Amino acid sequence: MKWIILAFSLLIVVTAGWGDWITPVNLGPRVNTNLYEFAPSLSVTQDTLYFTRMPFNNDCDIYMSVFRGGVWDTAVRLSDSINSTTYQESAPFISYDGSRLYFTKCPVNGSAFYIYYSEKRNGIWQGAKRFEAAFNNDGYHNSWSCLTHDERRFYFYSYNRPGGKGVGDLWYSDYDTVTQAWGPPVNLGDSTNTPDWEFCPSLSWDDRTLYFHSARAPTFKAKIYRSIMVNGVWQGCTILPMPINYPIGSSHYPCLSADGQHLFFGGVDLPLPSYGNFDIYDSRWVVGVESPPVETTPATALKIFMTHPLRTGAFIRLLGGSPSRSVEAILYDLQGRRLRFWPGNELRAKRLLWDGKDDSGNILASGVYFLELKTDLERAFSKAVVIR
Repeated sequence: MKWIILAFSLLIVVTAGWGDWITPVNLGPRVNTNLYEFAPSLSVTQDTLYFTRMPFNNDCDIYMSVFRGGVWDTAVRLSDSINSTTYQESAPFISYDGSRLYFTKCPVNGSAFYIYYSEKRNGIWQGAKRFEAAFNNDGYHNSWSCLTHDERRFYFYSYNRPGGKGVGDLWYSDYDTVTQAWGPPVNLGDSTNTPDWEFCPSLSWDDRTLYFHSARAPTFKAKIYRSIMVNGVWQGCTILPMPINYPIGSSHYPCLSADGQHLFFGGVDLPLPSYGNFDIYDSRWVVGVESPPVETTPATALKIFMTHPLRTGAFIRLLGGSPSRSVEAILYDLQGRRLRFWPGNELRAKRLLWDGKDDSGNILASGVYFLELKTDLERAFSKAVVIR
């Protein structure tokens, strides 16, 4: 019989005050130089970083670095199928299955920004194509894009688009599965956009937390903000505290890792180590920096313990948490599609026997999956690597 090996990397997602971002770490001289490095995008496996490097002649190109042996490798410029000498290529976003790279193209010394993509086939990036949505061809600047995990909502930045709230706003477009076309752009609204500038959306794994940067009055220095979706609507936005944002300098172009434990972002003139101009930093989320309110259950009490893998599945125990609260579990693939659901009554005993199948009884192939655990107070995400 074939075995399933599950490797779990646990993240507890908590409310403000139950954890904190630690002092950002510069990615080092293999990524950052005396040029401009910014706009990072991290693969869902969290070992490949795509970003923009801009020399002093403004000819931006997209680079890639791989995480090996605890450090980021020397960054390499992507092939000429993506980069060119006549256009600036910037603001990459790697799809969740790693097969498509979205990015922005603009003529060198020009001002017409459009979103393009390249598909990887047999390990090789193919020639760039303009993103086919109608809004990407209507004459307004479009850039800094990202997708929800089901790839049916496309977020992007647009400049001076009619119906906007300010000079540059965040918008989204929904994919119509009937017409098989992207719909008209929708402004994220007053809770997120202002009369000033909002850029570079980045989503959490569940698509319900949005990170972005904004350059707002009175200083117009870029700072990173966060907005939460409630009942399908983005509600308010809060500026991230130190050590992400500082009174001096600018923090911009946020990118949240798939497990939510790392926030990559660009920074300039920050009180942090730097190799020149714009650099890329990584801040890690630490749970339990501050004590939670006494009337609630600490999120760190909810943990996963897995026994030796079974021949056709895995036996998982959920440790801690309030004994009076039931725990639901949901298994997702890399595209955010729900594969398996265990209701709270099945997990009340804090034990779960997974047979390696989805809800339809199909045996899941080897690969990376995500497990979500949640009570009414706690939520946790785990990466599960299945090897048969």
